[in-house]
Amino acid sequence: MKIEPSSSRPIDRVDRRAAFDLLIAMADWPRLAVAAAALAVYGVLLLVDYRTGAGMDMEVVYLLLFVWWAWAGHPTVAIAAAVITAPAQAAVHAGFGAGSAFVVHTVLALAGPALAIGITAWLRDAVLKLDHHARHDPTTGVLNTRAFWERAEIERLRADRNGTPVSIAFLDLDDFKRLNDDEGHLAGDKALRRFAGGLAASVRATDLVGRTGGDEFVLLLPGADARIAALVVQRVQHLAARMPAPISFSAGIATFPAVPDSVDTMM
Repeated sequence: MKIEPSSSRPIDRVDRRAAFDLLIAMADWPRLAVAAAALAVYGVLLLVDYRTGAGMDMEVVYLLLFVWWAWAGHPTVAIAAAVITAPAQAAVHAGFGAGSAFVVHTVLALAGPALAIGITAWLRDAVLKLDHHARHDPTTGVLNTRAFWERAEIERLRADRNGTPVSIAFLDLDDFKRLNDDEGHLAGDKALRRFAGGLAASVRATDLVGRTGGDEFVLLLPGADARIAALVVQRVQHLAARMPAPISFSAGIATFPAVPDSVDTMM
């Protein structure tokens, strides 16, 4: 079995992919750290806004700050922060008090961030779903070939840096074509999903599970020597045998005490 890595791409496509990956990474930033940083930046902006007066409008910068906050954390938290900070922002422009100018500026200071946060929350959800669909096999939910390859390269580099072993296991369902022919593709897809679920339940959180073909799966087990890799495959066998419709498979394991110079070589 040979898995081909993704082909080389033009520079602009690489840059767009890098920007997309950055957006995904930002969505996973620690929320508490983002909240603390956003509050600190907001305080600095208020001070600058107060010192410079009406001659320097900071509204766009405030909006960008709340967009960042909403993207990296809970939108509800960002909304609560907007409600809390809007009076302070209004006071900078209209002065404290119960006057109509203060009320108007408070409403305006809240309306912009609320709209921006709502749009950001919608875009964040759409981008995360798009990323999930782009990286996962639609039938089984495990990593597709391209995503598995990318993640495997990250683990290979980590193992090379730390001097730890890596094991790879290829698994091929037995008589899958006959199942498809006799009972139809719906039954075949159901079997694939059951087996993929068994794989996910058998491996560690740090292990990678991918689907590389119609009935072919691959496991990458960082830090696992041959003994641990064999135990993982045995767990999969036990689970597959106890399924409502038992599934059997063939498996092959390769262990690298020192990883090669590429995922291609490992495969």
